[in-house]
Amino acid sequence: MGHATLMALDASKPASRSPKVVRQLVRERWGHDGVLVTDDLSMGAVVAQGMCGAGVDALNAGIDLLLVSYDPDQYFEVFYCMLQAQRRGQLEAGLLQRSQRRLQKLRQSFPLPPAKQAVVTSVSPQQR
Repeated sequence: MGHATLMALDASKPASRSPKVVRQLVRERWGHDGVLVTDDLSMGAVVAQGMCGAGVDALNAGIDLLLVSYDPDQYFEVFYCMLQAQRRGQLEAGLLQRSQRRLQKLRQSFPLPPAKQAVVTSVSPQQR
């Protein structure tokens, strides 16, 4: 979900942070129940407004995954902010539960291959 503002739907927030765009348009009107990912939260316009607030807004709008690219320090900052927001009750529990369901459904669609077991053989002193 991009950070462009859809003026006709929500002039106050970009699409990636707008409940009007994500919930009302994409989820309800279009009936999309798949996983939604933000555009990069480390983009200049988002950073200037605050990545923490952008992440909270995006999750509360109905986004499932927050994209943070290029800068691992930003990733940890956003992750920490989301944990703090959840502890303070700033993230809507119902939206997080629906998001978890969508993410689990996606993961089940792409099962991981069985783990390869390491073959351990003993080596005699003569073979060393």
